Amino acid sequence: MRKKIICISALGVLMGSMMSCKEKSSSNEGAQTEQTQAQDDLAILKVDSVEVDLHWEFTDESMRDYVDKGVLPGLKCVIDVPSSSQSEVLAKAVMEWVSKNAMGGVYNGDVMDVNSMAKAYADHIQKNSEEGGMGPDSQTEFSVRKVYENAQVVTFLYSGYDYAFGAAHGMPYIMGVTFSKSDGKLLDAGKLVRKDADLQAFLKNGLKKYFEAKTDEELGENLMMDEGNSIDKLPAPQTAPWVDERGIVLVYQSYEISSFAAGQPEVVIPVKDAEKVLTPEACEMLK
Repeated sequence: MRKKIICISALGVLMGSMMSCKEKSSSNEGAQTEQTQAQDDLAILKVDSVEVDLHWEFTDESMRDYVDKGVLPGLKCVIDVPSSSQSEVLAKAVMEWVSKNAMGGVYNGDVMDVNSMAKAYADHIQKNSEEGGMGPDSQTEFSVRKVYENAQVVTFLYSGYDYAFGAAHGMPYIMGVTFSKSDGKLLDAGKLVRKDADLQAFLKNGLKKYFEAKTDEELGENLMMDEGNSIDKLPAPQTAPWVDERGIVLVYQSYEISSFAAGQPEVVIPVKDAEKVLTPEACEMLK
């Protein structure tokens, strides 16, 4: 285990502009040369937002009854593609994650070619209706957008909505993913949050805030849990945590811990408390 002062230092870097380094001398506060400013500008990860909008005809014409006239099945997405000229390793790491997690892992070509990747995914949706997917008479819309970065890490938010025509409702989803900017390494759950970290108080307080519940009883009325869980033994979200300007973010997907109407309950571990759950590896990577 790293000494506490190391984790505190790492946390300051992890959260970037959210908090300044305590050890800076007062004589340097607010001072920045043109050279330093230029270096900071170069450190900002540039992205190119690519939009794809693909449609196809219904295979079952009766599905038209469930949508407005002129609406067709399709795939629509917006992806912030990192600049490969700025960091080829990071750009490839991000887009390989997009290919595997947002585009079904069905594409074997150049992951920087978003249009070809999306076309392959659209073809997969249309051709694999017998394999447990939504089927060709469906709509998939999602985005992968850069939402946070500092000198060491960058976070992308993947969110979307899948709807199979004829279903009672579609399925929304949201997850973030944080990468090390230096080498493109993914800070997944195991690398970001310690396995032995005590999350219970954070989970309970975060869910109370989300549901605006004042008591444990009120919170319990908003949750759906199995026999192995309780208000004092809440399951951690299945989706890996990520980092943004508020701290460490954990999100439960629809139906995971509450009703569909509740959306995706969110818990944020604030900056001031994040050091309590960070792994030594995260401290080392981000200092």
